[in-house]
Amino acid sequence: MLRARFSKKKDFIATRLEKVVMKAYIEKYKNFMLAYYHLPTIVTFKVFGVLPNNPWVMGTNNSAILCLDNGKLVADYVNAGVNRDKVAQIGSYKTDCYNNKSTHVDTIGFALPQMYEHDILDWEEHIEIIEGLLSGLELMEKDIVIFLHPKMDKAHYQYLEREYRCEISNQRTDLGLKHVDLYVATFSTTVFTATAYHVPSLVIDCFEAKYDMFDQYKSIQVFTDITNLLQRADGLTKNRNKFLELKKLVSDDAKRLGNEPGEGIKKLNDLIRG
Repeated sequence: MLRARFSKKKDFIATRLEKVVMKAYIEKYKNFMLAYYHLPTIVTFKVFGVLPNNPWVMGTNNSAILCLDNGKLVADYVNAGVNRDKVAQIGSYKTDCYNNKSTHVDTIGFALPQMYEHDILDWEEHIEIIEGLLSGLELMEKDIVIFLHPKMDKAHYQYLEREYRCEISNQRTDLGLKHVDLYVATFSTTVFTATAYHVPSLVIDCFEAKYDMFDQYKSIQVFTDITNLLQRADGLTKNRNKFLELKKLVSDDAKRLGNEPGEGIKKLNDLIRG
């Protein structure tokens, strides 16, 4: 979050007044004091009674309970300051028991980065990344399915279907992932969903955020360079053995994400009723 704020630091540098009045919402990054919220937002949240104690860590706010997929996430959030009594391990509510058993790549899924929508990159930089990836992916002569985030206006991206031989999915990403063999995305929880479905993921780090959320998963590879990602994707589409080797790592990682796929909604329902 700090890296995202820093990329637009002119909008988030804390004023003198903010540094005094809202210390809990200011963090230092690369010698800049950055605000999570600005003072008018702080006042508004305070008036409405929804002001979190620590917005930098999900779960340290006014929520009654934080529902997490697995033990690793539980440990991470507790270590970050979340009260253990406010944490429940329920497994993923997004995934079911689906297991993609493809032995080769026919369809590539590409979840477009939301760098423009989140005001991290301007439109020119944002679309350059997207078109750069699409121009390389279409050379592999595979079906390409694009997934949009709900914040994205489909009208802005419709032209991509004409220029890059791809199709924008009308399904939610977590459902559409069942029908792809290789997934390209940014730092997104949908990568975990793909892994749970035994679909390999290649992650593009659009602005060198270097987040560590995938570090413990051997199958999830992060690239800061588009060319390197495309080379890896091309190798997986052409070399069946390489693809099967990666699929084995994905299967191992899927087990680490949770041993009861499909139970998340049931456990969430039981938790609410209880």
